[in-house]
Amino acid sequence: MLEYKLNGDILEVKQTIFSFTKTSREYWYYNIRDWKKSSTGQKNDIPRQSMTQEDIEWVKRFYLPMVKND
Repeated sequence: MLEYKLNGDILEVKQTIFSFTKTSREYWYYNIRDWKKSSTGQKNDIPRQSMTQEDIEWVKRFYLPMVKND
């Protein structure tokens, strides 16, 4: 399950993975101004890694349209 939240220029994508024995969560952060991404999957990780053009297109096409404006 994926959840999306945009806070300023930072997009948070929370990925919840369910299995028979446990539930795990990974947090991915994308700076949509400077086009940087996080790399550890840990909560509150700072996006420092440069994104490729393919990464940018993926975020624009699949993640940003899913952000709900509350």
